[in-house]
Amino acid sequence: MKHLRLLTLLLVALIAAPVGAQTLPDTAPLDAFVRAEMERLNVPGAALAIVEGDAITYVQGYGDRNAAGDPVTGETQFFIGSASKSFTALAVMQLVEAGAVGLDDPVAAYLPWFTYEAITVRHLLNQTSGYTTRTGLRADTNTDQRDTALAESVRALHTDPLAHEPGTAYAYSNLNYNILGLIVQEVTGLSYEAVITQRIFEPLGMTGSTARPDFSVALGAEPRIEQMTAGHRYWFGLARPAPDLFAPRAMTPSSYLISTPADMARYLLAHLNGGAVDGQRVLSEAGIALLHEPAADTGTGGSYAMGWVVEPFGPAEEALWHAGDTPHFNTTMVLLPEHDLGFMLLMNANSTARAASLHEVAARLTALLLDETPAEPVPGPLGAAIRGTLGVLLVGQLAWIAGSVMLLQRWQERGTAANPLQVGLPLLGDAAFALLWLRGVPALFGIPLAIIGRYGPTEGVLIFAAAGLAVVWGAARSVLALNTQSQAKGIA
Repeated sequence: MKHLRLLTLLLVALIAAPVGAQTLPDTAPLDAFVRAEMERLNVPGAALAIVEGDAITYVQGYGDRNAAGDPVTGETQFFIGSASKSFTALAVMQLVEAGAVGLDDPVAAYLPWFTYEAITVRHLLNQTSGYTTRTGLRADTNTDQRDTALAESVRALHTDPLAHEPGTAYAYSNLNYNILGLIVQEVTGLSYEAVITQRIFEPLGMTGSTARPDFSVALGAEPRIEQMTAGHRYWFGLARPAPDLFAPRAMTPSSYLISTPADMARYLLAHLNGGAVDGQRVLSEAGIALLHEPAADTGTGGSYAMGWVVEPFGPAEEALWHAGDTPHFNTTMVLLPEHDLGFMLLMNANSTARAASLHEVAARLTALLLDETPAEPVPGPLGAAIRGTLGVLLVGQLAWIAGSVMLLQRWQERGTAANPLQVGLPLLGDAAFALLWLRGVPALFGIPLAIIGRYGPTEGVLIFAAAGLAVVWGAARSVLALNTQSQAKGIA
């Protein structure tokens, strides 16, 4: 592909990123596609960064950064969600190459109090430790912003039951990468944030990125956050600004790094070019290859490597990619080594039910980059499953209430008294519905109730409202039944 030096939109990116930035011959179809998808999915702001070979070929912002209408640019800051895992994996591999960490060493070699002696560093990197997705989500509501937050969170969660023996199967868990972040701290004697900043961000020239996404304290020498975009959550299909940009410090290694489109372009270049950008090397070529090496069968037609998923993506048969989700941001980073191409798509809105549909935009965008026609959008399976489950439960509960109303009417018309069993059994049914909403739904999807409310406010409100309705109606019906019983005795 023949490239032309960028003269217009990427001047700012050129200053921030000295890599020779060039432009794709025709970006109009890309821009039109992204804008159409933003309108379809009600995304306020997005950004796209594309790299090819050793060049940044395109960095473009779309839509609004905040309520004031400031535009998204290549320097706008986003939470990158689980794309953070690849940074943690890179930091660990740097320590491996320095001889400070062994991939097959037990975690307890670096954290002496660690319970599971069979879990190794490699197991954590490959998501084969046995920890569950549910366990990995528990720290997402942790409000601790102290320097000890990561260590205390890992100590509190590391004894959770394992889903399988370490090394025998894949199970995605944020806890794996939070533990790795703590190992980085213990081995270096520095904070996780300092390691990522000094050993990855600074060498790669990622000047707009930060590993300290705490908005409640001064950042000191950390990179600025003046260009942070407002995050959004979906309420009944409409994107609404999140009340805050709270980021659990205990989850930083797995989920809460902040970066910009221009910076992520430089990061992708490092992975496409054997660990170096502008002569600055952050890892050897062999180390980068090991990070990308398929290791654990995900059960979805691909493998998990180390902070990367290796499987087909869109029309690309060979791809390395990773999705990133926080309650208010959705990101997807993709490497297509066969085409010497990579890109990052960032959006400032998200929800549990809509996340898959947002990530699918990146899969369909891949088709455009490969000169193919994007497939038609398909509803995300998790979102459809959640909506279907909640719909069935709600219809069932309303039918149950309607049936009990008819039963009360019959008692009143006949002037008969309800016996204790007739009062008690329906009450047990109402209690069962409340438990289904509050315990059954989270268990079914393996997502803690607090996380459902944080990532899917619409679903959270519906669950609590329906559970409350079950409790209130159960109490009201008992009172009505007892009142009918009293009336019947009075008539008798």
